[in-house]
Amino acid sequence: MMNTERLIKHAIQTDPNVAITLCITKLDRLIHELRLPPKDAYFKLLFVIDQVNGIIKACGRVNGEKLSPLNGNVCFAAA
Repeated sequence: MMNTERLIKHAIQTDPNVAITLCITKLDRLIHELRLPPKDAYFKLLFVIDQVNGIIKACGRVNGEKLSPLNGNVCFAAA
């Protein structure tokens, strides 16, 4: 998460109005390696999205759109 935080800070400092899209990868690991039940996997993903929203807010961007799959600015990927 350290690289993600540094990248978000740099992007917001460069252009405060930059549109941010979050891509959460390796979803297959939640199922195959961690063997999380669907409800736990949901809460894990929700936690990650909330963490990134917190980083964005900590960078001083309070008027920007929150990251959410419902807003179309979060995508998911798996191998």
